[in-house]
Amino acid sequence: MTTKRLIAAILVIFALGSVAYTVVREGIQRRTHSTSEPVNAGHSGVSPSVIVFFFDSDKECTTCSQLESYALEMIQNDFAPELSSGKLRWRVINVDEPENEHYVTEYGLYSKAVVVSRIENGQEMRWENLEDIWELVYDKPAYQEYIRTNVKDFLGEAP
Repeated sequence: MTTKRLIAAILVIFALGSVAYTVVREGIQRRTHSTSEPVNAGHSGVSPSVIVFFFDSDKECTTCSQLESYALEMIQNDFAPELSSGKLRWRVINVDEPENEHYVTEYGLYSKAVVVSRIENGQEMRWENLEDIWELVYDKPAYQEYIRTNVKDFLGEAP
């Protein structure tokens, strides 16, 4: 009888953990996903500036969550002053929303993606789709260094 109770307890714990994970993930998505906003919105006082986009969709997977969380963690830790000043911005965009579908064509997206964009005087001057994220996601330090290097490059360009 104890084996049955142990298995039942494990199943209950697993079910509760799954529900908790779903609730937490939904809350994170509501806080981080933005609606469509023009690329140059909010840049009138800060020029030049850089936007790091994470392009998301309604399809969820563990690897996709790592792509977003590793990038956001590094951005928040390594670029806090730039985020505070508005020189650097982080935006999550769901390309499955009709108003955001244009990004798929504009940036050549085929899946979840990190795109770095440089804005000067309200105009996008340069952008890069960091396509190697899929190859590096299982090596967190290399993944974060790849994004860090590209963001520094975009931030360091002369106006």
